Amino acid sequence: MKRLLPVAVAVVVACTCAAAAEPATTFVLKGRGWGHGIGMGQYGAQGFALEGKTYQEILAHYYRGTTLGTRNATIRVRLAAGRSSLTVGSDATFEAGSANLGAGTWRVTAPASGGLRLTRSGTTRRFSSPLTLRPGSASLELDGDRYRGRLELRRSAGRVWALNVVSLNGYVKGVVPREMPTSWHPEALKAQSVAARTYALAAGGHCSWFGSSVMCPDTSDQVYGGRDAETSASNAAVDATGRRVVLSGGALATTFFFSTSGGRTAANSDEWGGTQLPYLVSVSDPFDSLSPHHRWGPGDAEDDCPGSGRDCVWSAAALKDRLGSRVPAGLRDMTVTRNGSRRVAHVTATGSSGSSTVAGSTMRAVLGLRSTWFTVGLLRLQGGGTIEWGNRRTLSLLVRNMPGAKLQRRRTGGSWEDVATAATGSSTRRVSPGITTFYRLWSPDATSGRIRVAVRPQIRFAADQPANALRGTVRPRLEGRIVQVQRRRSGGAWRTVASDAVNADGIWRASFDVRPGVYRAFMPSPGRGYVPGASPTVTVVSG
Repeated sequence: MKRLLPVAVAVVVACTCAAAAEPATTFVLKGRGWGHGIGMGQYGAQGFALEGKTYQEILAHYYRGTTLGTRNATIRVRLAAGRSSLTVGSDATFEAGSANLGAGTWRVTAPASGGLRLTRSGTTRRFSSPLTLRPGSASLELDGDRYRGRLELRRSAGRVWALNVVSLNGYVKGVVPREMPTSWHPEALKAQSVAARTYALAAGGHCSWFGSSVMCPDTSDQVYGGRDAETSASNAAVDATGRRVVLSGGALATTFFFSTSGGRTAANSDEWGGTQLPYLVSVSDPFDSLSPHHRWGPGDAEDDCPGSGRDCVWSAAALKDRLGSRVPAGLRDMTVTRNGSRRVAHVTATGSSGSSTVAGSTMRAVLGLRSTWFTVGLLRLQGGGTIEWGNRRTLSLLVRNMPGAKLQRRRTGGSWEDVATAATGSSTRRVSPGITTFYRLWSPDATSGRIRVAVRPQIRFAADQPANALRGTVRPRLEGRIVQVQRRRSGGAWRTVASDAVNADGIWRASFDVRPGVYRAFMPSPGRGYVPGASPTVTVVSG
């Protein structure tokens, strides 16, 4: 009999087992509301109106402690800036400075010779800059769109600029239908009219016009569509509220408004910092559920998180790529800290290289979220690697804000099937797959990446050995598979010296000239759901 001295199995395991894989981590963002959340929620206002509330009651709810007063003003809106050309016109004769221009469309340019040039059907008129256009019996048009009031044209550096000068009510008539559906309840439209009128006077003017501040026609101030945007319903709401504005302590209130609150508005200091205004505190918004964006995330039909693959679902690698240096490498977890308005003040991101803090507003901006009222759901599964047949593997699970999560498995050649419910929080699960098996965490909203627990055959040398051969067993009984007997060379490499096929009893016997040395039995191609594996090494000390 040969004498076989076993070598420490741990050495073999270190050589033949794959290292544990990185966690399979998936982040899911779900939230409420659309917009900054400060002031009047437009869907909530519609809900209040449908419940029978007047526009005065609606405004008093969202802008606490305010009263209504009256104001009037002339509004200036920059419609075009630095254009090579634009068109103006009217359906009736109109004034250009001290001259009259015929009805129709005139092309405006800023020639090198100076001033402004207006051309139409071969007729050219030259004017100095600035040039004021006043309507006749029909509205003025700029690039085909009609506007109330007058237009002012200017040249600068060979480019043309255009400004609309309009009454306050005329301006609001072009804003309301761009900011709220005109099919909504009249009281909601009235509330919007007053809010838009007040905002224009209190906070408008984010565009520049040759040294002065004027209104922008977009969300930098309010969306303004001119006369072509107007409808009878929205105009009726503007007319019904006259010159009404919202006052706080006798001064104009800054009447911020937005689409959807998610059920509660935000205090201005919570969302933006700075001094808390008494009329912009956080209040309940009980009828906001009318909005399709009352709740958002992967469970609805909307695209709430552009560029995230499945809506609002990110792998750890994809989220790290999107957030860049704001979060650490090896991103594994994200938790939120909320402010008094239930919005996210900041997110703490944890990774293999440490942790960092990201403001909720930054998360919203970088990820394109609808609001800062969101939760971070997490599915994280760890424990992939290689085990020997008959052994177990411990999987580590972390589930947060993902109800209905389950641990699933897919055996080689099979389909996904449930293993167990994955409870919220951290947990472990001991698994003993008979063949190589993939595992993942599944929930109704998202699925984690998969991890693999590879299974290698259990290969052993027999306790007693015949002359001129080495023999052993394989479990499971992989009949017909080849076992290679290998001897370790002086440099550490393995050299195959004999081989044999496994019989029906799971036994193999490799005949060769057995010399003293270190040996192992190796199965390179087990198939049937198994990965290559080797036995613990043994040392032959005599033949």
